[in-house]
Amino acid sequence: MKKKLLALLLTISIVLTMCTGVSYADYDIDFSTAVPISCDQEIALTMNVDSASRIFEFTALEDGVYSMYTYNSNFDDYNYVYIDFFTSTEEYMDFNYKWDSESNIYAQCKLEAGEKYYITLHAFSDEVNFNVKLIKIDTPAQSMEIVQGDSLIGYPGDYGQLSVDFMPMISIMEDVAWTSSNESVVNVDEDGYITLGKPGTAVVTAISENNLTASTSIEVLAPGTIVLNEEKTLSIEADAGIGMYEFVPEEDGIYCLYSYDSGETVDPVADVCTGDYSYLESDDDSGDGFNFRLQYEMTAGETYYFKTYLWNSEVVGNYSFKLIKLNKHADSLVINNGEDYVGHVQYSTVLDAVFSPFDSIHEEITWTSSDENVVYVDSDGWIWLESVGEATITATTESGLTDSILVTVGDFIYGDVDMNGEVNAIDAMLVLQYDVELINGENFDFMAADVDGDGEVNAIDAMLILQYDVELIESFPVEGLTA
Repeated sequence: MKKKLLALLLTISIVLTMCTGVSYADYDIDFSTAVPISCDQEIALTMNVDSASRIFEFTALEDGVYSMYTYNSNFDDYNYVYIDFFTSTEEYMDFNYKWDSESNIYAQCKLEAGEKYYITLHAFSDEVNFNVKLIKIDTPAQSMEIVQGDSLIGYPGDYGQLSVDFMPMISIMEDVAWTSSNESVVNVDEDGYITLGKPGTAVVTAISENNLTASTSIEVLAPGTIVLNEEKTLSIEADAGIGMYEFVPEEDGIYCLYSYDSGETVDPVADVCTGDYSYLESDDDSGDGFNFRLQYEMTAGETYYFKTYLWNSEVVGNYSFKLIKLNKHADSLVINNGEDYVGHVQYSTVLDAVFSPFDSIHEEITWTSSDENVVYVDSDGWIWLESVGEATITATTESGLTDSILVTVGDFIYGDVDMNGEVNAIDAMLVLQYDVELINGENFDFMAADVDGDGEVNAIDAMLILQYDVELIESFPVEGLTA
C-alpha cells in the first residue's frame, strides 16, 4: 500500500517506539524484596501476570544513561514484561523505552553516581521466559525514523500519536521536538500527538537533541457524502476499507448506519461525530459481532460525519453499509438467541440483545440477575460467573419489552472447552478447529483449552485432551492441575 492509514493511529498501538514518562507502576510493589543487580549481569527469569513484581536494587558508580533490556524471550504482542525505574525514596522516575520486533523492551534512564535506584519488572502474560541485563550506554544514536511510516493518510478529526525509533537498538534515546509544515492541516504537539484539520498535505518532522531528523508526509482527505438509503461498498484493497462521509439531515429523528456482507474476517467499525469532529457516544448492537449497527438522534440542518474503518488492517475483502431513518419501535427483544447459557466459574462473556425488526428503534436495556452471587451482570450485558449455581438474567426496555435466559454455572475444568461439564473428544475437536481457524472462538473457553499452559491453543492441547479422554494421562501439564 502506498500510504498507511492514520485511522490505525486511533488505537495508538505503539510498537518499536520511544515514549516518555508513562507509568505502569499501578501495582503493589514491596521494595523490601529487592535484590542487588550490577552492570552487565545476566539474569534468567520466568514470570506471569499473577507473580509478584521482580525488584532489583542498583547503585550507579558513575553518571550516565543506563538501560535495562530483555532478550532470549518468548514474548509476543500479548505476552511481555514492563520495566519501571524508582528512586531510593520509592518515587517513580521518567524514562524512555522502546520495543523491538520480538516485543523485547529496552528501558533507559539517566542515573547519578552514588545514588541508589530500584528497577522493577512486571509481567503482562500467562507465562514468559526471558533474560534481562542492565548496562551503561555511551553509544549515541546514528539514525532515527518515525515508527508509523514516511507517509500517512486520514480524514479531518483523526488523531493519534507519532513516535520515533533510534538505531542501533542499544543506543541513547534522545528527546525530540516536533514541527508541522502546515498546522491548519496537521497540528502536532510537543509529545507527537497529532490532530488532522482541513484537507491538504503537511509534513511532520521530528528533530532530536543531536539534530537527527525524521519526517512523515500526512495527507488529509476531503470527506465524501452519504444520502439516505444509498448503499455504499468499500474495497479493502482499493481504499483500505476506510471512509468519511458528511450528512446533513433534513428533519429531526433517529438515524441508523449499519454494515452488511462483511463476512467473518473484515470486521468493520464506525463512529459518528458532529461538525466540529466531536465524537458522539453510541453502542454497537448489530448482534452478530462482524458488522456494525449504530443509531443516533440527529437534529435537522446540523452537520454530522460518519467514519468507517477496520479493526484488522491486514484482511482482504469488501463490506457494504447504508444510512436509514428509523420510524418505528421494536416489536420484540431476544437475548443470546433465546438460548440458556452454560459456563463455569471464572468465565465472563457478553450477552447479545437483538431487537426485531432490524429497522426499528433500539431502546436502552436494563439488565438484572436473580442472584448476583452466582452471576453478576453489568449495564452493557456482560456477565461474570461468580459461583456454582443458577441465575436468571433478564433484559428489559423502557417500553416494557423483556426477555430472560437461565445461566447455569459449574466448576472450572481444564479441557472442558465447550463448558458442558465434561472433557471428551468433542473438546479436542473444537481445539483442532480453532487451531486451523475453522471456528472463531465464540463459546470457546481459551483458558480451559490451554491444557499445557504455554499460553497458546493448538494441536498439542487437542492431543492431550484426547489422551485424557481415553485415560492415557490422569492430569494436564498446566501448573496446579490434578485431574
